Amino acid sequence: MPVFTRTLSGFRNYKLFTKKDVTAFCEGGSSSIAPADALAGRSNAGAEDITFWDIITSVCVPGQTFHLKAVGDCNAVHAIADWLIANNVKAACAFIDRDWRDFDGTMRVDNRAIYTPDYAWENTVVRPEVIAETILSLGHLPRSHKRPAVAFSTNYLRDLQHALRWPIYMDISGIGSGASFVDKTERCGGAIDLSSGGDLRVDRAQLRARFKRQRHQYQRNIKVTIGQTSSPRLIPGHVLMGAAICIVQSYLKKAGVKGHSGPSIRAALLQQFRQSFGTGPWRHERTYFRRALGRIPT
Repeated sequence: MPVFTRTLSGFRNYKLFTKKDVTAFCEGGSSSIAPADALAGRSNAGAEDITFWDIITSVCVPGQTFHLKAVGDCNAVHAIADWLIANNVKAACAFIDRDWRDFDGTMRVDNRAIYTPDYAWENTVVRPEVIAETILSLGHLPRSHKRPAVAFSTNYLRDLQHALRWPIYMDISGIGSGASFVDKTERCGGAIDLSSGGDLRVDRAQLRARFKRQRHQYQRNIKVTIGQTSSPRLIPGHVLMGAAICIVQSYLKKAGVKGHSGPSIRAALLQQFRQSFGTGPWRHERTYFRRALGRIPT
């Protein structure tokens, strides 16, 4: 566990300055900030993670105010969580993407460490209904497009999940072996294939080629079944967001609408999520977050 010096009193003073009920550290931003610097007040601006956690806290605990600070990658946030726990800090927490930690035993078991219910925050946001509403909004399309947009989104996400079943199983069962069968970038190493004409497909040849390159490093270290790892919950967040962006671009291209950039689509997806999370089909997630946020030591 990392040791930070001269930060506890500084952090307490910082909390007095913010005048918020809870200080929350999350992932996100362009740089990874050293824990001591983050605890002293430094953070990344403009992180999408902040938008997501602002939506969650506003809906699930509307009576509390949160000062949200994005500090970079999961290692930085975990280090801060360890420090908060070791020093029994009140009214502070760390928001962390769950990744595949259910399988490798690296989750912190403390009410100050709050994990996403699925792999990452993108897994909560990316749903066919959210994608469809984003398509209608960005394309200024009539409501008659809602049903086919939902169907198109559902079918592609189902096809992607099916194609990633074995790569995700191999990655999870082989944690620690050095093999990586899932490219976790937005286009999944080319497996999410969007043509210039708007045709969208899952390129399984890319997945097979990656398997051939990585298989010699694979060693089964974790005992799981394919059934335990076959879930959209376990698709890496960047991949799922990349799929959502391509679905929107594909549908709009086919509808004759001028294309939108990835960042603008990401922002629109989050905006649609903000509008619908409080009343939409996220009852399980709302219950999960209300319980977790209600247990933060104060």
